Parts: sequence; C-alpha cells; structure tokens
Amino acid sequence: MNRIPPPTFGSEIFDLTMKGLETGLRVGDIATYGFLSCGGDDNAAEVMTRAELLPFDCIPVKDGNRVVGVLQRSGEVAPRAAREVMRRLDDGLLVSSDEPLKRFIPLLVESPHRLVVRGAGIEGIVTSSDIHKLPVRLLAFALVTHLEMTMADVIVRGVEDDDWKNLLSVGRQIRVMEKFEQLRTENFDPPLIEVTDFCDKRDVLAKRGLLSVPSKRKAVEDFERIEDLRNSVAHAATYAQSVEQLAEFVELLELTEAWIVRLSHTGAADADAA
Repeated sequence: MNRIPPPTFGSEIFDLTMKGLETGLRVGDIATYGFLSCGGDDNAAEVMTRAELLPFDCIPVKDGNRVVGVLQRSGEVAPRAAREVMRRLDDGLLVSSDEPLKRFIPLLVESPHRLVVRGAGIEGIVTSSDIHKLPVRLLAFALVTHLEMTMADVIVRGVEDDDWKNLLSVGRQIRVMEKFEQLRTENFDPPLIEVTDFCDKRDVLAKRGLLSVPSKRKAVEDFERIEDLRNSVAHAATYAQSVEQLAEFVELLELTEAWIVRLSHTGAADADAA
C-alpha cells in the first residue's frame, strides 16, 4: 500500500492550521447570550443576594436597555445604588464575538469575565468557566494532535525499517506490536508509528537527543504536562477550576505551540540535510 506522508514540517503548515482554528473558533461560540442583569438604581448588596444571581461573579448593570457597567462579586459590596459601586465599561470589559478564541483565552487570566459585543450592542457575556466548553476543548486537542503528528514525523524521518522502535523499552515494544498486529487482523495497515502512544513518541525523541532544550529533564516534563492536558481535554475532565489552573492551561497551550515550531524546524533541517 502506497502512503502519502502529510506535510507536517515547516512553518507553513503550522500557520495554515492556526489560521483555520482562528477562523472557525471564536468568542461567540462559547459566550452566553440573554444574560441576567440588574438596574442602576438597585441596591448592590441586595443584588448580590438574589438567588438567580448567586452563580455569577459578574452581573451586568443596565440603565434602561443599555449596559453601563458590571457588579463584581469580590469582597463586601456596599449597600448603595449599583451605578455607584459598579465597574464602568472600559476596553478591559469588552470583547467582540468575532475575536478568535486562540487570541482571547489568555485575556481571561487578566480578567475572568468579558461582555460580548455582537453587532452594534452588548448581547452576551463570557467568563472563565466557559473555558471548559467544547470549542475550547477542540482548540486544545487540535494543538496537541498537531504536536503528536510532528513528533511522529520527526521520528520516522530518515529512519529505515522502523528501527526507532528499538529505543522503546521491551514492554512498550511488545505493546506496540500487539496493537499493530491486531489492526492488521482487522484489515488495517497503518504505519507502525501511528500505533504508538504520546508517551512512546516522547521517549523515542528523548533517547535520540531531540529533547534537549532547555534540558532533557525539563523537555520531558513539558511533554508529560502536555499529555496530561490532552487526557483531561479528551476525557471531558475539568482543567481550569481556579485562576492558577487557568493560567497553567494558557501556559500549556503556548508550550504546545512552541514545541510544534521547534520540532518542525528540526524535521525541516533533517529533510534538507537528506
């Protein structure tokens, strides 16, 4: 069976992937529209005790039909008119529904909620809890999958007869070959590298000396953290329940991108040398 290898290496394919994700996944995909609010003359302290508003840390304040600010549930709220204690609208409170998710997610670390502008008005709200919605999971999973594809291509580039498998432990080699033979009995004929797990590819790269920046130990730790993220995303687990976890999630997305670029350059250099 002839196989056509995917064009994983180089900055071009990465840029195309990122542009596709930015085009397809936007803030409007995770925003909540038709949000609850209070009036500018309402007692702010009383607003914070309303049963229907208790789940929310950010409560829009309206003057008629216009949103003029937000009440933020932080510390004790003075028993004064909402308009007197609210945070007035500014750039740090607003985001367009068309803003790409990839660019927006890091902003949630600075401000855990934004009002969403759609068309000519403020129509929605997005908060840090929305980070667990499907579009964000798709973005994270796509990035990690791209990284794993790049890892696989770096491993097989210039290696004959799947000799890379000898860098795995005996137990992992047996596991990989069992999965490979099972697929062949079901009339599938994948490249051997495709039946390896993320951790297998990581170990092969490490033993080939391709994970040495800034150090082998630190690089392996990076890949272990990225794998944990992939598992949380894939298994519908929560991964950002606090400000610290949200910051780590953003860091891991950036780390994944950095390793995609780094390994792509490694693969491109190997291809040029060949």
